[in-house]
Amino acid sequence: MVDSRHFIFDEHIKIALDRDEWGKSVEEGRLMLFELTIKVQAGFYVSHTERRLLDYFNFINKNGKPSKIAREFLFSMIDIAGNGVSLYCELHNKYR
Repeated sequence: MVDSRHFIFDEHIKIALDRDEWGKSVEEGRLMLFELTIKVQAGFYVSHTERRLLDYFNFINKNGKPSKIAREFLFSMIDIAGNGVSLYCELHNKYR
């Protein structure tokens, strides 16, 4: 299993969330990054603040689509762990 924490470190999420005053935990920030990346992939509008968060992690390339690291992050979030549950499912069940 590839862990999303190898792509995006907790410390970086904390810095980005604190900078824009999101008021969320690191785990919730990781879930939000996943959801925003899916939103961009689907072609939906993202606000300036959401875009700033995605830009901080270089998740959007020049043509407005998710970058390679963003796609790797997405796959790592949905990769099934040893317990049969992906990190996305764990975080979704906890925060949504």
